[in-house]
Amino acid sequence: MEANVQKIRAYVQSVGATTWGLCALCFVMSSFTCSYLNILTVKYSPLGAAAFVAVWLYSKSQKTAVYSMLFALLGSLTFGNIQGFFALLIVFIFLSIWTFWQGADNIKSRDKLLILAAANLICVIAFSFSTVLSCLMGLLNALVSILIAVTIHNALTIFTIAAKRRRMLSNNEMLSLCIFFACIVLGFFGIKLPFISLASAFAVFITLTASYTCGVMGICAGLSCGLAFALASNNMNVILPLAVSALLGALLYASNKLAVTFVFLASIYVFGAAIIHSFKLIDIALGILPFMFIKSKVLKTIAAYSTAYEMKHIVDEKIAARLDGVATVVRVLRSLAKEQGTHKQLSGQLIAVCNAFEKLTNFTIEEHIEPEQKFKLVIGTASASKHSGISTGDCIGTLTYNNSQIVILSDGMGTGSVARKESELAINTIFDLIQAGFEPMQALECANKLLIDSGNAEIYATIDALVFDTVQCTAKLIKLGAPPSFVVRNGEIYAVFSESLPIGIVDEAKPHISNLKLKEGDNIIMMTDGISDSLGAGLAVTVLESIGLSHDVQQNAETILKAVMNGGVVDDMSIAVMVVTT
Repeated sequence: MEANVQKIRAYVQSVGATTWGLCALCFVMSSFTCSYLNILTVKYSPLGAAAFVAVWLYSKSQKTAVYSMLFALLGSLTFGNIQGFFALLIVFIFLSIWTFWQGADNIKSRDKLLILAAANLICVIAFSFSTVLSCLMGLLNALVSILIAVTIHNALTIFTIAAKRRRMLSNNEMLSLCIFFACIVLGFFGIKLPFISLASAFAVFITLTASYTCGVMGICAGLSCGLAFALASNNMNVILPLAVSALLGALLYASNKLAVTFVFLASIYVFGAAIIHSFKLIDIALGILPFMFIKSKVLKTIAAYSTAYEMKHIVDEKIAARLDGVATVVRVLRSLAKEQGTHKQLSGQLIAVCNAFEKLTNFTIEEHIEPEQKFKLVIGTASASKHSGISTGDCIGTLTYNNSQIVILSDGMGTGSVARKESELAINTIFDLIQAGFEPMQALECANKLLIDSGNAEIYATIDALVFDTVQCTAKLIKLGAPPSFVVRNGEIYAVFSESLPIGIVDEAKPHISNLKLKEGDNIIMMTDGISDSLGAGLAVTVLESIGLSHDVQQNAETILKAVMNGGVVDDMSIAVMVVTT
């Protein structure tokens, strides 16, 4: 018996708390049924399929998606109705067909929402096609289901971003969370238990917690939960007690926990239980007790995502003012350098430093919200040394910074560890400058100057850099003494050449830039001269044939390298093969 208990415990832990939480969400959501405006006998279930699709959009794990579907089906069978179960079943059937046809990794977000819409439309035909009014209500149910799926997905994404980046939430994000909790209130309304209402208890808990930790946003939470409860129960009297209690709780925002709880309890009891009779005392107690058991440290952590905004704004303004002062000094130095005829390279470096400080200033004053990254590069690399047992002098580096993926190939002078140090030094210097706020072009020019001024005339290296914009799906191919690169699209190959000197030779070395407009499925191939010189005129043909053999970029990189090595190794060789994906 004990062994079985241990196995069950191990299995539960292996699935993970996040997956179980998402499963519970799907179970609760699928329990809700409603008759819009209470004018139809048909009971709709807009939340179950919506919750599952939201989890499916959010989670990349197939195991999580399957478990969530099972719990959603269980909730619709236990507390829901046949219409909700039928909608989930259709989504599951469509999911299975689509996965078998396209593969699980090839289902895009819009496809998942289309599957949800199709399932709801089929339910309209099956359950709501008797009259014009019922048909319109069925279409309304389909629209509500899609909107709720998007809302839940946004809320789950906000939770993840806040947890990982430890940043405060904007007002719009807080509002999205309020709507998300209101949807959960609707889900709990479908779970009917004797003597207690889980929806009432959850609405009280969320409103009290939000009032204590978020102040004014607690009123928004109370109104959202109250409105959801009112729509589900056809009783508008539940809104006033939650709103008034949230207002009074917000007045004592972040003060003594017992004081806030007492004021909230007194107000919701007077307005909700004694006067309007919309809340039962047992429901109020069931909502307040979990709040009392939450540790103060946890509540302070929650508050940190919404409070202290003004404090952070003041601190950021002071930091930004200092950075702006430094930027002003750099501008003056740059003007003096220009007036006195100082070398143009120094003037350009001062401009780059000035721009970097201005970026830091803007970053700290304004709230930084990164746009959604729609595309990404999947990268495969392969390298070989000229001499067996000795490290290659080439170096490949990658950097993800803001909304860009940066890939750099550098070929140091000669072979072996010395050349390796040169190429690593060049790449690390460029990456450090980019992370400090320099534009890639400015970073290359400044790195060139730093290597020249290092005092070692023997240090130079080629640079082949790809800066890929993950939002716009565009790229800049920047070359300093690098061999040609290739773009393969739909079985056709395009070469990108440049005529420029390696980094670290002369002050005036200017990078050659090629602007690329890429598409999903495009392959980009970058290499050092050890590969391009060995293949010669057959380079493009070898690249095109290798890309056509497989969709695995790592395998393609190794195939091209192997083809070169079959003809003999005359130099260090490195190659990077990349493909644009969503």
